Amino acid sequence: MADAPPVITVLGGTGKKGSGRALRSARAGYGVIIGSRDAARAEPAAGEIARTASGAGIRITAPPGPKNQ
Repeated sequence: MADAPPVITVLGGTGKKGSGRALRSARAGYGVIIGSRDAARAEPAAGEIARTASGAGIRITAPPGPKNQ
């Protein structure tokens, strides 16, 4: 049985630098968690990275608050 790939968290994963880092990491085989203050911005970014990186394991995380309910 193969080990699960390592998972990294990219804070600010919806910006240019963060999304680029997340995409490169996903293409390299890492699972990626995109951290963002706004889940509504993170969801489309995660979907685009997953499509571009051939279905890589992408998740999002955002702090609780009025923006994310």
